[in-house]
Amino acid sequence: MKFSKKQVKKAKLLAYKALFGRWDRVKKYFWFILALQVYKFITYFTFNPSKGKLLEAFYLVNRYLDDVGDGDTRLDMTPQDRINYLLRKREFTLNPNEPQDEIEHLILYYQCLVKKRGEDFTDPAIDIVDSIIFDAKRLGGSIIHKQRTLEENYHLLDEKGTVSPMLWLFKENPNRLAELSYLARAVRTYYNLRDLRGDIVKGHINISAEDVELYQLNLYPMLLKIETPTEIEKWFQGQAQEGLRLLAIHRKSLFEKPFRVFTRLVLWLMYERSARAFLIKIS
Repeated sequence: MKFSKKQVKKAKLLAYKALFGRWDRVKKYFWFILALQVYKFITYFTFNPSKGKLLEAFYLVNRYLDDVGDGDTRLDMTPQDRINYLLRKREFTLNPNEPQDEIEHLILYYQCLVKKRGEDFTDPAIDIVDSIIFDAKRLGGSIIHKQRTLEENYHLLDEKGTVSPMLWLFKENPNRLAELSYLARAVRTYYNLRDLRGDIVKGHINISAEDVELYQLNLYPMLLKIETPTEIEKWFQGQAQEGLRLLAIHRKSLFEKPFRVFTRLVLWLMYERSARAFLIKIS
């Protein structure tokens, strides 16, 4: 299948429009997008621009799909429409055929860039989409999951889906994926705390059933957008301290067995900087 350059440009504009459609989202994603653009700039001037284009396209596809799954864009869609849309994109990623919209052209575009480099991003792409579908299915449902279920979903999205292809792009040993687990878990803690109230209102409960029982949490005030109960504030503080502990382990691991300088810079700018600043502020 061939992609249309015009449709690829439209898809990028569509994804960026969804990404920066509200001021709160501009603040949320500013540093990440800045790091992405710095990476594109560097790859352009090191005569390897396809890597920057690939990372941008792969990120924008999955960012847009995540926005659809979370209900942050395509407000005309019903919950089942969202699931069906994501299932279609999952099938298209596995078996590309005639593209039906701009996003599918963008999928073909990054797949073409990957193949030119002799690689295959299908597995991490499917891991990410499966995680997004998991979230789409619980949208509005306020289902409280076991810790293991939540961790399995985070592992699909943050480690297998995101970190794995990044290691390949930065020419790192893919077998070192586990070494970035502490960073991935800390950043996920940051995301969950940062978006806690909004996620709960949407029905995404990222507090485990075990923690709900341990802290005797009452989520209804937050569901009704009233106040944050004291018990949740205690849980919140505990999670922040755990996130900082994970970042400390990550720092120690980097010191003992460092990655390439550029890899460390991108990981810090895209992930660690924001997570550390937020967790320190609230702890």
